[in-house]
Amino acid sequence: MIFKVDVDIKVPDSWLKNWIETRKAILKSLGFKVKDIKVVDSSLRGFHAYIHAEGKKKLTPTECNMIQFLLGDDESRVLINQRRIARGIDWRTGNKLFSDVLWRRKEKFNYKKMKKIWERERRKREEGRFELLKLVAEERGWE
Repeated sequence: MIFKVDVDIKVPDSWLKNWIETRKAILKSLGFKVKDIKVVDSSLRGFHAYIHAEGKKKLTPTECNMIQFLLGDDESRVLINQRRIARGIDWRTGNKLFSDVLWRRKEKFNYKKMKKIWERERRKREEGRFELLKLVAEERGWE
């Protein structure tokens, strides 16, 4: 089984090491043995993790999605995956990270109104992200 986790923030390397160890602990508590964890920087922000694990029980797609949620997967992706499961899309092909586009909706919406909402949300995210990026820069000597 390969669990895919999308994390949307950059963190210091020391945090990432602890993150990996806690993912192993979570899977161990669920009866899995971790074979490998591959972490790849996301092209936009944060990182993607591919967690290879073995377990004795065959999981349903919903159970796989729940485990990815417990591992820290992006909550929007968890919801999208659950919608795909409900539509009958095969888990192995539908469990895509955000960089892999399966389908785009073609609809019109009010860009002016949405731009204000996006800007407000972006400012909120940036306030918290700035402090984490400072820690990353300090630890990696980017200052």
